[in-house]
Amino acid sequence: MISAIVFAVLTLLTSPVWGPPICRGVGICERVSNSTEDNSTGPATAPTTPSATTPGKSTSPSTSKTTEPGWPSPEDCLRHNPNALTYSYNSSQQVWQVMEGGHALLAYKREADAKDGVAVAKRFRQHCFVGRNNTRPERYRYVMDYWREPSGINTTIANPDCIRLNPANLSIVDLGATGWQIRDGSSYLAVLDTKKDAESMVLVMKHYTNVCYLGRGYNGADRLMYITTYFS
Repeated sequence: MISAIVFAVLTLLTSPVWGPPICRGVGICERVSNSTEDNSTGPATAPTTPSATTPGKSTSPSTSKTTEPGWPSPEDCLRHNPNALTYSYNSSQQVWQVMEGGHALLAYKREADAKDGVAVAKRFRQHCFVGRNNTRPERYRYVMDYWREPSGINTTIANPDCIRLNPANLSIVDLGATGWQIRDGSSYLAVLDTKKDAESMVLVMKHYTNVCYLGRGYNGADRLMYITTYFS
């Protein structure tokens, strides 16, 4: 079994990485989801459950016979007003933050990323997550985000950083204590804490053909804490 240390090094050097912005890590962005609200914009179905696997074995999640894939159920989403978004520099945290009034949604080390963060967030009314309930020491490594409820606002992302995704080629690999890895063929996409989280994220990915990143241009040792993902 790959050790956690070796896996982390390989992730930094060779693979796209996923993680929420630091604002969630320092507690100024953490909010309770709209648990009583139906956040879906399409037919929502519970994630399918592949047969039991042994560590290292790849499985392809079962697919529904409906035309469109479902969404995670329940979804973990935070609502925002796309017309109220700005960005500013937080000198105490030394980050550029995407703000809705006095609340920080996203955080980056570079101003250019904050500008693009505003552009992405304005396109939607909900910012959603998979894996926020994990309790691992480096919790942010096992959280992925996506966006829901298009606002109809057209924005320009100055520095798009996207990778093609084949929804029909997704699989889940059990890495034992390291977590559950999502792959597109032989390409590594993400690692989640539990099989259920991995299945939920596969449901999200099946709606798209591109996975995109904000913040990967920052190369500090703490870069994983300043990367946001979105899909197209």
